[in-house]
Amino acid sequence: MRLQSFDELRKKSAEAKRRLLETDLLLVSVSIDIARRRYQRGNGRDGDQSKAHAQKAIYTVRHFTQTADYLDPAERALLASKCDELEGAVAALCRRRATKLP
Repeated sequence: MRLQSFDELRKKSAEAKRRLLETDLLLVSVSIDIARRRYQRGNGRDGDQSKAHAQKAIYTVRHFTQTADYLDPAERALLASKCDELEGAVAALCRRRATKLP
């Protein structure tokens, strides 16, 4: 069995970390969809919970994106852009929820 060099291991680790951040953003999108459906069905409490999960995950991804030494500037910008887009979707949930309240 061939021993991998430290640089090869760092590259694989960096790729796994990037994929984890991208997966987290996909899960945020799912949480937003779940919140939207719960609100549409009149289940505000569970909708709020799903929205809160999405907000927390966006915050976490932003934190790791800003502090990650394994991301190049283009990758960092792409992840930040995806976070901005998802934050817009969360804000739309908030507006939609506010308009349905008496």
